[in-house]
Amino acid sequence: MQAPTTAEQFLELVKKSTVVNAADLDEFARRWRNAPEWTGAAGVLADAMVRDGLLSRFQAQQLLQGRHRNFILCGKYKILRPIGSGGMGQVFLCEHTVMRRQVAVKMLPLALSSNPTAVERFHREVRAMARLDHPNIVTAHDADREGGRLFLVMEYIDGKDLFALVGAVGAIHPHQAADYIRQAALGLQHAHVHGLVHRDIKPQNLLVDRTGTVKVLDLGLARFFHDDADDLSRRNDSSLLGTTDYVAPEQATDSHAADARADIYSLGATFYYLLAGQSPFHGKTPREKILAHQTQQPVPIRALRAEVPVGMASVLERMMAKDPGQRYQTAIDVAEALAPWDRSASSGQLLQETATPSDQATTAVTEVAALHPPSDGGEVPFAPPERAAKAVRTPEIKRDGRRSPSPPGQGPSRRSAAIVGAIAGVLVLAGAVALWQRGTGDRRSGVEPVLPAGAASEPVTPRLRLLVPAYFYPGGEGLAEWKRLLKAPSPELVVIIANPDSGPGVMPDENYVRVIDQAKEKGLTLIGYVSTRYAQRPPEEIREEVDRWVRLYPSVQGIFFDEQASAADRVEYYAALHEYARKQRGLRLVVGNPGTTCAEEYVSRPAADVVCLVESAKEFDQFRPPSWVTGYPAARFAAMLCKVDDPGRMKQDILRMADKHVGFCYVTDGLLPNPWDRLPGYWEAELAAVRQANERKGP
Repeated sequence: MQAPTTAEQFLELVKKSTVVNAADLDEFARRWRNAPEWTGAAGVLADAMVRDGLLSRFQAQQLLQGRHRNFILCGKYKILRPIGSGGMGQVFLCEHTVMRRQVAVKMLPLALSSNPTAVERFHREVRAMARLDHPNIVTAHDADREGGRLFLVMEYIDGKDLFALVGAVGAIHPHQAADYIRQAALGLQHAHVHGLVHRDIKPQNLLVDRTGTVKVLDLGLARFFHDDADDLSRRNDSSLLGTTDYVAPEQATDSHAADARADIYSLGATFYYLLAGQSPFHGKTPREKILAHQTQQPVPIRALRAEVPVGMASVLERMMAKDPGQRYQTAIDVAEALAPWDRSASSGQLLQETATPSDQATTAVTEVAALHPPSDGGEVPFAPPERAAKAVRTPEIKRDGRRSPSPPGQGPSRRSAAIVGAIAGVLVLAGAVALWQRGTGDRRSGVEPVLPAGAASEPVTPRLRLLVPAYFYPGGEGLAEWKRLLKAPSPELVVIIANPDSGPGVMPDENYVRVIDQAKEKGLTLIGYVSTRYAQRPPEEIREEVDRWVRLYPSVQGIFFDEQASAADRVEYYAALHEYARKQRGLRLVVGNPGTTCAEEYVSRPAADVVCLVESAKEFDQFRPPSWVTGYPAARFAAMLCKVDDPGRMKQDILRMADKHVGFCYVTDGLLPNPWDRLPGYWEAELAAVRQANERKGP
């Protein structure tokens, strides 16, 4: 159909697509025709429907090109946007039209629908996934056909695959890498017990979500190795089934004969990649890589990462033994071997670069690893410092890869697990939120001055304010923490970052609505969390989340862009988002958080009202701000310090903020595995320290 040019043509196309409920569409059209901004232009109307949540950005783009068919699969799954593609198909984020649950739908390309081998492989993936039910394996919900195209419906995982994660932040902290591999081994054990071997384990097929849970995905190469009738690999022995960077030696020779131990080798090669930031072998051709797997030993991991514990290196070496008989014989054996370094209780998250030129020993740490650095002496098992000794117990692992239930009072609720996961994405919080003095904006960058909600109009400018990562759910014990926060005696000094569901979610949470409204009434400023994943997320996704914050939580006054890139070549990406949030959505404050010193252009462009200068568990005395920051108000910069257990040191750090040209800060202790999931024990003393800093005289 011809692309629409007028609003009426666009409305007609939306109606034909059935992507919007007819009653909702009629109501929107009625309000739109009476709105002052009515122009009759298709593009303007499309933007308005995206802002109001009736269309996704992808849907609007397709409709503006005249495409209105195939938005609904089998009358059940509404396509929202594409989220991936590969040789075996394209993956879309969809929403069940009745249940409103988001799912991932993998569709076989039309060109392959007539290919018996491709169709058989697709059916095998469906059969394989249908037999599995494990927290470390992506769950299959449904399979069907639409217009000749086969598709598989899976749970949607909001996260990052381990290949992309290492590409974004570099080699992973050893304890975190061990946690990821241990979880993957538990999932593989479940698959192996049910008669399946994956045969394509690699970093790209291990996805970590925002709660730190690893999910094994893409069972498209899995084989029923107890089913001799399923001889697809025998009929396709002209090509290697697997990926040459991680394939087991015996699998390269005979894919059909590969058993569960081949998965263990590939998991070991993936472990090596996480620790080293590179695959075990290098070669100019696939044949050279395969030959290296069969005849060479990789560079010892401790030669590349001296901080890898000796015992952990031994586990890796055994996983990658050339002879299958010399490896661990089951995936559960791998999980048990990695138990001394398990970090699952602390729900390790996506990584954040925190290295500085003066700290060459630590190149990258996880957000939770920053709170719990590895102990001296590589053989000491890692144990998160829980509040009680019972918390260091690792749940018993059953032979099918499942964990036994936690004892009463030890296991986190589903909600608290989600919130703790969201914390990790926000742990980088350091990027904080300085709010401008009235009438003293940044003349150099043209940023408008911003006043905290409820602040007095007199020209009194605090030299220091607090940013509080309120990543505790406003219910149960978390509600008590919110009440402490809302009682802050100087609300004009406090800005809160809220994160209901790694962002705004898709439905308003009444508990969050209540505390967000109360915060605004009491004069505190509250901003909403959005992850940009180091500028890897499409801008339209980010704009959609900003729109949902405005729509679901109207009292929110700004946006916190976490996981911000820091290189100057990504400034335009963030400058456009800054303009969208401030000018088009009317928000008062945009904070960018690279978690480390970023290029000056992010401030001068501007690409954020506030950026984080430092986020670290190290001594604040070690921090040296770049020389260019003195050309801007201190209120443009923030610092986030964690694992500061001593109240005296906390007070000293607060009082030093002005000397470091920092206008916004937060300091917290490290008593919990993740100290951001509650206020610090010295919260009231920290408020007093900030007030004292503001009362001090001098520059």
